[in-house]
Amino acid sequence: MLNARITSRDQVMPLFALDTMGQYPGLCGLFVSGIFSASLSTISSAVTSLSAVTLEDYVKPVYRIIFKRTLIDSKSTLPTKIIACIYGLLCIVLAFGAGSLGGALWLVSRKLVAKIIFRVVPFEKNVYIFELRNG
Repeated sequence: MLNARITSRDQVMPLFALDTMGQYPGLCGLFVSGIFSASLSTISSAVTSLSAVTLEDYVKPVYRIIFKRTLIDSKSTLPTKIIACIYGLLCIVLAFGAGSLGGALWLVSRKLVAKIIFRVVPFEKNVYIFELRNG
């Protein structure tokens, strides 16, 4: 790949940053840290919203049934943080699990996406016709 400068597709973005901003000290690192910051911000907001929804839809009704009163907002901060921590740990475990599955995960996810998005009609063995549904 690219005259043996990189060995995988994951190295294209750092190579681009190095080629375009390598002559300015610190700018390449600032660019890469901006990329990481944007991805971490997206993941953080997803985990936070998952924990808030879990608290509102599952924890508060169970709390109301058990204690016969509602969970006030000032007391719901700690459970929300604990739930967010659990979701974060679950994401880390799933990421390591997906990394160890490799190609098998790709095949399963590709078939799932094909069945969800397209109407899959078996034609012959290992040959499928994909039809887009209109509505």
